[in-house]
Amino acid sequence: MDDPTVIDPAQNEAIEKLLKLDEEINAKEDELKLLKVDKQKVEVLVRDMILSLGFKKVVLPSGVSVTPSRQIYASKVAGCDPEYLVDKMKEAGLDDLVTTSVNTSRVSAWIREREQETGSVLHDNCDAVLPEPLQGLIKIWEKLGVTVRKGR
Repeated sequence: MDDPTVIDPAQNEAIEKLLKLDEEINAKEDELKLLKVDKQKVEVLVRDMILSLGFKKVVLPSGVSVTPSRQIYASKVAGCDPEYLVDKMKEAGLDDLVTTSVNTSRVSAWIREREQETGSVLHDNCDAVLPEPLQGLIKIWEKLGVTVRKGR
């Protein structure tokens, strides 16, 4: 073969199956998104119906109870500097709501860099890429697979 990136059509059955599975998963995920939108609309209707009847909950003959709920979420505004927000939270006396945490995405990227720098291979010795104080404290694992991109 002239192009080493193109395999013989007789050998591409597994790749074709992978592509088909990707398409099926994407279609199911799209269906799931639509179902979740529909569920949210029906939840609002059911919640409003129960409240308009003056009930705190409804119990179905099957024993299932349906109770209206309200959840409130908060997050930083897009573009807001996290450190600035932490300072302002402390200034407002909300120190107890501020925590220091480890960003696992950044740690994973750092570990990939360390693996390249040290030449250590993860499956041989995971702790080899970590400084001594971190050995045994950070779980490292890898997920093997392939990346599939649609042709142009």
